[in-house]
Amino acid sequence: LIDRIEFWYRQIKSDELVDAWKARLTTLGQNVRIEGAHQAIVGQAVDTSTDGALLIKTPDGSIQRVLAGDVSLRPLS
Repeated sequence: LIDRIEFWYRQIKSDELVDAWKARLTTLGQNVRIEGAHQAIVGQAVDTSTDGALLIKTPDGSIQRVLAGDVSLRPLS
């Protein structure tokens, strides 16, 4: 475990780390509902930003950045 942590720590500023992280995100491409402190966002999780925000494409076509909230997967309706 320590060897893996050390490996990824050395990659901290590389695209390789971001690419490996994104490859493991099962949320991308899924329809989601995000519950935040003051709002709910429904749409498709399409990407992440370099600062780790989840990018959601809403039904009106806009992209919403989400940094924190409860994410749940939603079936197509």
